[in-house]
Amino acid sequence: MFKRLTLSLTLILLQYCAYQNNLPNQKTDELIFSEIEELANSIERKLEIHTINKIAIMDYTSLSNKEFANYFSDEISLQLFLKEKFQIIERNQLEYIINEQKLGSSGLIDNKSAINIGNILSVDAIIIGEMNIVSPNILITTKVISVETGEILFLDNLYISENSQLNFKKNSLLATDSKTFPIKPNTSIVNKDDKDFTKSINQLSKNLFKCIKNKEYKCFKQYLANKDELRKIFLITHQKNKKIRRTKIKNLDIEYNEYRKKHRSDFSNIINRINSRKINWNLLEIKKVDYKVIKDFDQKKLFKVDLVLKEGKNRIHIGFNTFKMNGKWIVNNIDIKRKK
Repeated sequence: MFKRLTLSLTLILLQYCAYQNNLPNQKTDELIFSEIEELANSIERKLEIHTINKIAIMDYTSLSNKEFANYFSDEISLQLFLKEKFQIIERNQLEYIINEQKLGSSGLIDNKSAINIGNILSVDAIIIGEMNIVSPNILITTKVISVETGEILFLDNLYISENSQLNFKKNSLLATDSKTFPIKPNTSIVNKDDKDFTKSINQLSKNLFKCIKNKEYKCFKQYLANKDELRKIFLITHQKNKKIRRTKIKNLDIEYNEYRKKHRSDFSNIINRINSRKINWNLLEIKKVDYKVIKDFDQKKLFKVDLVLKEGKNRIHIGFNTFKMNGKWIVNNIDIKRKK
């Protein structure tokens, strides 16, 4: 009897441990996102007290994990952008000034150099941060410095678990399930000097046209967002509606599964609808490409693109939305709009 009871308790304990180990990784992500959101709220309150309008946000520095530091600063920038209260200097401008001041090689920005950069950019305040390992945690220090007075307006120390950060990086930053969904490198990178994006959009359209003409979803799939990119798309496209944003982020796993299915389905529908017109695929070519910017924030821009194909007298009008996110193109909602 005692042995049976012991065995039962052992089985229950093992099941509990297995359950704990299989809790959704999204819990870790949600905790970090919540911490970042609260940090952004605290910065917002302090900026409002000091009537700060124009700000620059430096990349956080880290000697151990530069990738995560850059990601953290990107998240802070995005959260402050969603407030719609501040003018935020685009990162391309910031990088240019840093390179001009010869700070890029060291990657270290102190208060004095931050103020110097802020003066060049004519901002009211500049946000800098750094990450340090204080085992078993990562210490994230954030400062808001007045460019006019040099005063530190805001100082915050945030501790997160090293393990949480590693899980976060593994689950959120990387493309999902590469074994099932092999993704080719996205080669359509925006030229930073191409201010009106015409050249980049035209090249993207040519690449998409090749995918369509070859009827290869594997080719089109390089423009699929990963889970974290989709989260950022939700934040930006639903900028005005916090309730929708929170609902979509809360159900991100479900949303992402539906998004992947739709991405593939949209591509298949394009092929089927072109096939139904009984055109000669070999003679199909691009006639015209038009676009406009719908959303614009830092290194994240949303475009609406119209791609007109022709085959003899036949015209096929394809529309799609494309996000340029930190140098990568993401294509969504591709569809045949009307016959031309």
